[in-house]
Amino acid sequence: MQQRWRQLVGSVVVAAAVCAVPGLGRPVHAQSTQERLEAHVTTLAAPELEGRGNGSQGLDAARAYIVEQMQEIGLEPAGEDGYLSPLEAVVRSEPSRSLSLAIGEHVLAGDVEFAPASFSDDGSFDAEAVFVGYGLSAPSVGYDDYAGVDVRNKVVVALTGAPAGHVQALTSDERGYLLSAGSKAAVALANGARALLLVNDPRGHGDRPEQAADELPTLRPALPLTGISAGYLSEKSATRILSETGVDLAQLQRDIDDSGEPHSRSLELTVRGDLTLDRTSATLYNIVGRIAGTSDAPQTPIVVTAHYDGLGYGHAGSLSRQVPALHPGADDNASGVAVLLEVARALAATPPEGRPPILFAAPVGEELGLRGSRRLARQLVDTYGGGTVVNFDMLGRLREGELKVAHGADNALVALLDAASSDAGLTIRAEALTERFSDHVSFVELGFRGVNITSGRHADYHVPGDTLDKINWEGLAGANQFVEGLLRRLARAETSD
Repeated sequence: MQQRWRQLVGSVVVAAAVCAVPGLGRPVHAQSTQERLEAHVTTLAAPELEGRGNGSQGLDAARAYIVEQMQEIGLEPAGEDGYLSPLEAVVRSEPSRSLSLAIGEHVLAGDVEFAPASFSDDGSFDAEAVFVGYGLSAPSVGYDDYAGVDVRNKVVVALTGAPAGHVQALTSDERGYLLSAGSKAAVALANGARALLLVNDPRGHGDRPEQAADELPTLRPALPLTGISAGYLSEKSATRILSETGVDLAQLQRDIDDSGEPHSRSLELTVRGDLTLDRTSATLYNIVGRIAGTSDAPQTPIVVTAHYDGLGYGHAGSLSRQVPALHPGADDNASGVAVLLEVARALAATPPEGRPPILFAAPVGEELGLRGSRRLARQLVDTYGGGTVVNFDMLGRLREGELKVAHGADNALVALLDAASSDAGLTIRAEALTERFSDHVSFVELGFRGVNITSGRHADYHVPGDTLDKINWEGLAGANQFVEGLLRRLARAETSD
């Protein structure tokens, strides 16, 4: 009964939010495409929607709005339950009351000298510490910090980054994977370590050494990496503690970089701690509508995506130091959802003849690490085997008529992009598909042909300043025209192939 009451109260609150926002819960009947785009972005970036944070009632209200728009446009429902497909996700992580870390005789202060990693597993540890350089195992360049070192049931201490002499030899994909904190934790776990402490490398601070030495990552919602506790240790604290044992951290790094060889060693210290996190989960929903394909066309779909979640009050993922604070997300990604809806409206009104299925999807959980799109991509592979994905992430800050478009080495696709941009009076700057981390990645990794379209990052990315007054409305309408032209050309090309 209590659960049913909470659900009822939640529904009432969402309904109140819907009614409180001008245009929310009612079809958009603006006169022009640009006016409708403005109405969508204004609605989705309204304060009442709380920045559309994952797990928030504002996100629920945004979902209700998008579903109503898809219904009005006339898209067929293409989710598991109408337009919706549910998924469970961790939406908030907080340090537990048991959080602690001590190295030797030094008891460290949380959020100042150390912080848990978002993927840290539960449980305490009390073990010998071993320095493992950069914590890398990179066979492609003949480098392994764990070679000849026994770290079983021990706490490994590793630098962020990679050896200067080897990092350039890694491919961009290898750098993106091997240098990530999660990958270093997985390598430590594979070698039997009980815990991993990452330290900002002394040579990687750029022009802000004092700030970087103390900088600790903020927690992001994530599932634990089962079997290993993980956290971050400030460089200043690590340098001070290790110097008391005769270890010069900066010199160790120089030795590794200059020789190109690992310098792993026991630190003759015991580390005790508990990096357990309290995680909150919620049911989130992808939203999917469809224009059915014609019987004379291939049934491999074109999938159009724009995530609708945001950062809420900036508890995770914000680049601002002024949190909690509302992150409206007008550009990221209310602008992308607006184009998704208006392009769907145009194609539903005059569908391309001889077309494949065209799916319009608003994935959730992009700000949690592509959670919604990863699930959607797997579902579509099971259903269709593959397809083409066209993703929009931030289209509202067009500058000098230029869009950044990522795509693979596909000459036919390049020709379609050039023709669509010419008709829209825009220029495009080509980027590698791996250059930007957005929902297209989930599909490309599973073999989809991919396109990612953006007007580019700006000073207000992932901060409270991503507001309505900074949207370039004419530029957004131009991006909308470009996308519609591209999709019509793609539909014809898929049929003629």
